[in-house]
Amino acid sequence: MRLVDIPVPQPGEGQVHLRVEACGVCNGDSIAISGFAPEYPRIPGHEVIGIVKELGAGSIQWKVGQRVGIGGHGGNNHVTGLTMDGGYAEYMVAFEDRRCCAANVCRRDHL
Repeated sequence: MRLVDIPVPQPGEGQVHLRVEACGVCNGDSIAISGFAPEYPRIPGHEVIGIVKELGAGSIQWKVGQRVGIGGHGGNNHVTGLTMDGGYAEYMVAFEDRRCCAANVCRRDHL
């Protein structure tokens, strides 16, 4: 792993753009870091809490400003952090059908 600057990702159809607030660390991330992702470079991280910043075309399930969570099942046959970039970044995109509401989870003012 290395720290790099990358462009802020833009949401595609059916996706949301998230500002990452927190991301867990687990064995799935070590799998991606160890070289088992199908494509590199890859940003690991599949246990993510973030704020919706922008909606992609056709996205209707969430609103800008909502706090959401995402797990390993990234939607559209993807694994977050393994076949699509994950939450070890400031921003990420995710398919909206795999988010869950996390309204009062991991709020900085509650830490």
